[in-house]
Amino acid sequence: MAPDPALSVSGEPYPAYVQRQILDPLGMKDTSVTAPDPADPRLARPYGRRMPDGSRAPAPHVDTRAITAAANMTTSVTDLARFAMLQLRDGPQDGAQILRRSTLREMQRIHWLEPDWQAGWGLGFRIMRSGGKTHFGHGGSLPGYRTLLRIWPADKLAVIAMTNADDGTPELFVDRAQQYVGPPIAKATARDEKRAPDPAWQRYAGRYRNRWGDVQVLLVDDGLLLIEPSLPDPMAMATRLHPIEGREHTFRADDKDGYGSHGEAVVFELGPDGRARRMRVGQNYIDAVESW
Repeated sequence: MAPDPALSVSGEPYPAYVQRQILDPLGMKDTSVTAPDPADPRLARPYGRRMPDGSRAPAPHVDTRAITAAANMTTSVTDLARFAMLQLRDGPQDGAQILRRSTLREMQRIHWLEPDWQAGWGLGFRIMRSGGKTHFGHGGSLPGYRTLLRIWPADKLAVIAMTNADDGTPELFVDRAQQYVGPPIAKATARDEKRAPDPAWQRYAGRYRNRWGDVQVLLVDDGLLLIEPSLPDPMAMATRLHPIEGREHTFRADDKDGYGSHGEAVVFELGPDGRARRMRVGQNYIDAVESW
């Protein structure tokens, strides 16, 4: 028998490690990575596809053994919802943030892109773009079972479908649920999360200039924007500035297309009057020439 790699690295068998490090902290009490007892009343009975005469035969019980990490998990909709919540939040909840935010985002971004630029793979997640929105997730398939978890991070929405037949089509259920409930949930969430900007940010607003041109910092209803007034449509190419917690006068640049200064720190330096006299974007300084 081949040695258990998890045992060699962690000192405990794979099922025990997953239980202690992932399932227990997330409260996934109905989830297991060991082969289930087919007589367990909680286990949905698996069926084959519907035959032309309308009958369905029971599907055989499967223990995937050597590929346990890929296909030997039993779970519930409620437990998968707890896993989805982990993917959507940015900080610990009841001590259950088992991975850093940066690690979760690394799992959720494209690492391999298909040639049509419409889909690809992250770390364990299929990532796709449809209907103007990006979603990621993963499906499951064993004799008698078809499942799918799909997450829309921008809308903070997750949809789970679990079927117990070989001709189950969880994709149809997931897509239809997203179409029906996604827009109202996204609207309600956006309304709840919208916060008024800090009035003190007014000291950062104004026009800034370097040898390459002028930029304008605007205080709008929901935060700070940095625009280039010379562009044909400045607002369409605006950079949103998000405050960095624990760092005074410091923001993170967020460009919709990932171009320019996306991800750079934007640091405002104040003069004796308490207003910004210049800002540093990355390692480049831009002097204030007009403030409001």
